[in-house]
Amino acid sequence: SRTATIGSSAFSSCTNLTSISNIEQIQSLGDNAFSFCPNLSGTFVIPDAITSIPSWLFQDDSSLEAVVFHENVTEIQKFAFNNCTSLTDITFPSALVSIGQSAFDGCSGLTCNLVLPEGLTTLSNHAFQDCNNLTGKLIIPHNVITVGDYAFCGCSGFDSLELWAKLQIIGYNAFEN
Repeated sequence: SRTATIGSSAFSSCTNLTSISNIEQIQSLGDNAFSFCPNLSGTFVIPDAITSIPSWLFQDDSSLEAVVFHENVTEIQKFAFNNCTSLTDITFPSALVSIGQSAFDGCSGLTCNLVLPEGLTTLSNHAFQDCNNLTGKLIIPHNVITVGDYAFCGCSGFDSLELWAKLQIIGYNAFEN
C-alpha cells in the first residue's frame, strides 16, 4: 500500500534530496513538505488528488526546474514556490482562482510570458515580486478585483499591461520596478 499523505515538513531541509518519484497516489501534501531542499531538481508533477498547493511546499528549493499542475488545482497558497530560482516556466491550470502571498516571490529564473488563467480572482501581496525575467504582455484577468501590494514589484521585463474595468484596487508598489 502506498502512503496517502506526506505530512507537514516531512522532507523539509533534506539537503541531499535530489528527486521525488512515484507519488501519483498521494492524497494530501502538508505545508513545508519539501521546503529548503536546495538540491531537489527536475520536474515535480502535482498528484491528481491535490487541489490546493500547500504553503511553503517548495520554498527555497533553488534547483527545482518545473512544476506540472493538473487542471483541478484551484489554489496556490502562500510562499509555495518562494525563491525557486531555477523554475523557468509555469503553466497555470484553468481552474486556478487564487495565488497566495509570495507564492512565486523571488523566482528569478522564470523567463516566460506569464499567462494568468481567466478564472483567477485573487493576486495576493508579493505574488510575483522580483520575478525580473518575466517577459511580454501581462494581462490581469477580468475577474481579479485586487492586485496585492508589491504583486509584480521588480518585474521589469513586461512590455505592456492590460487591466479590466472590474479591477478596483492596485496595491502599494504593485508594479514598481
